[in-house]
Amino acid sequence: MIHENIRQIREWGRSDLQFKNLGTAALESGLQSDELVTLQKNAAGFCSFGKLLQDRNRLATTPGYSLGIASYVDFDSAPLEAALEVLDLTHFYEAHQYFGIDMSRNNHIDAFMRCLTESGKPIVFFVPPNVYRHRGQFPHYFVADEMQWYLDKPQVRTGSTTFCFGLYDVVKPDRGPVDKHTLTRLFNEFARGESGAI
Repeated sequence: MIHENIRQIREWGRSDLQFKNLGTAALESGLQSDELVTLQKNAAGFCSFGKLLQDRNRLATTPGYSLGIASYVDFDSAPLEAALEVLDLTHFYEAHQYFGIDMSRNNHIDAFMRCLTESGKPIVFFVPPNVYRHRGQFPHYFVADEMQWYLDKPQVRTGSTTFCFGLYDVVKPDRGPVDKHTLTRLFNEFARGESGAI
């Protein structure tokens, strides 16, 4: 069994990934068209995950922060973990600790989001499919509340944030789980234009 798993990991390649275009991935986010337009108009960036990888050298050279879902019944955590490594972003759980914000505290979102946006560092919000369905599911409802925080005052709050769509389903559904290290390699190859990147 172990040998079979090792063989499968070695066979992973670009063809096992799907980089959705921005239009498709943004529609799957569950955000209304007026919300998408508002975010795009005011944000530092608005792109698909594939585009973010290809443009990673244009991002600020300062390491930044991430927002999104760490793990959920529908999503494997490996794509997020690999993306954070490739893009040099701090995981949102670590950012909570750094800023001394207790995630179990009621209404911690405002304090946390202010710390992030006032830090002067870039933020990448990995928007999951159907972002609002995660309301009321601790700790996953944070992502819906974080999105609402931006939408409440987009002209003031979105300036340092890039909204990125299409990370969570970058691995083709029929391919099964993959480890972070393999995805990190594949994401780096894609970013460099290798392995059939477009």
